[in-house]
Amino acid sequence: MGAEFGAKAEKVVRKTGNVAGKAAKISVYGSIWAAKIGVNKTRAFAQGFKQGWSGK
Repeated sequence: MGAEFGAKAEKVVRKTGNVAGKAAKISVYGSIWAAKIGVNKTRAFAQGFKQGWSGK
């Protein structure tokens, strides 16, 4: 009984860890992706601002 319960508990913990790992990976990639988009938007805004400022 004890060994079987331990094996089941280990599977559950491993699965939970796996899910947590995937979630962490997604959040890291998501933040990198968001940062890249932010950089692109900032660059585009700066270019547009310069064009607007110089009246082109």
